Amino acid sequence: YKDIAEVKVVPEFSISRIGGNGGSTPKVQGSFDAEAWGKGADGKPFRIGVLPAQWSVEPFDDRAKEDEDVKFAGVMDADSGIFTPGDAGPNPARKMMTNNAGNLKVIAAVDDAGQSHKGEGHMIVTVQRWNNPPIP
Repeated sequence: YKDIAEVKVVPEFSISRIGGNGGSTPKVQGSFDAEAWGKGADGKPFRIGVLPAQWSVEPFDDRAKEDEDVKFAGVMDADSGIFTPGDAGPNPARKMMTNNAGNLKVIAAVDDAGQSHKGEGHMIVTVQRWNNPPIP
């Protein structure tokens, strides 16, 4: 490929779950890849593949910013794209002692010969799943 036209976060939408903190349900991490796309001579997009990226999270919307979801929902590993959610249970440091759930924008920054290309995804950090309904 000649250069990167676009970076996509894969999956585009994901769910992770808080957990641990002495409870019986473990945390469920989020895992992301940065997928680079180019444009051919005909202008049609083509997949270059997964490239290394620098990862971060931001509030997805104004409510997530007001609730400080980035501060409480967990931690994104900047090099791997692995998100580890926060601890389960009420958090006295949060407004109304709510849990560490959150609504986050996932950002991948890929360096292409000194030019940065960014892609965005969406992740909901939610509470534990207590039941597994049978699949018919």
